[in-house]
Amino acid sequence: MLEFIESERSLLQQWSMRADSDLGILDAKALKKRITATIPYNRNLYRYNQVRSYFAQVETVMEQLCELAEQLPADDTLKLLDYALQRITRALETIDDSGGFRFGAVELLQATHINTCNRLDWPEEKLTNYLLDIVFSECYDFYPEIPSSYAEALGDSGMSIFNQTLQAGDYEAVEKWLAKCRKSSEQDYRLGTERIQASLFRAKEMWPEALEQQWLIYTKSLGLDDYRALLELAECAGDKRDWRKKSIQFLQEQSRSTARRQ
Repeated sequence: MLEFIESERSLLQQWSMRADSDLGILDAKALKKRITATIPYNRNLYRYNQVRSYFAQVETVMEQLCELAEQLPADDTLKLLDYALQRITRALETIDDSGGFRFGAVELLQATHINTCNRLDWPEEKLTNYLLDIVFSECYDFYPEIPSSYAEALGDSGMSIFNQTLQAGDYEAVEKWLAKCRKSSEQDYRLGTERIQASLFRAKEMWPEALEQQWLIYTKSLGLDDYRALLELAECAGDKRDWRKKSIQFLQEQSRSTARRQ
């Protein structure tokens, strides 16, 4: 068994972390080093088997990290989760993950991030500012939907504070943030900016514009939550188009495009 584990990098990482945990030597600093080693940069991976192997190892270690999360203070766990998501974002600059192999690891981190925020004893303003910083960061697309996924952590008062900027009419500030996000080149243009714009349209009750913006978001994310938001906005806008059929056609075209590249 030892020889087999040592011959498989992912198994070695997994059992090594468990051993360190049982020995009481696995702290936040050690876990950060593990994350760094597990998510290297500048790999230039474009073949499906290469990318699958890369993220299989990432998922194994992220699974271990998430299992150990509650053994650490919530503040330390949050820093580790943010660090892991930042590294995945950076790694994807040179990895073609059109197959979506990253999603397993990302979903694990997302669920643990929500649970960790629920464990925090931060004041509402601190948590609100932390989440707002994520919204305007380049890693935003890898986090759960903000603020809805953090309703328990924020509470009614915190949700009110978070939404104040958009719902209380401070649109000028939001437009300034959008302008700042758009200063990046088209190649670096982040989906988070599109989400902010969609939120602004919602706040202004510009339903047709919000719907078109949400369709743009869905075609980039292909996320189930974004599809549901699309249907919700279609109802708000009174739009009778068959968005289910439109989405299926888009997914089929994406599948054919992927097949042609293989």
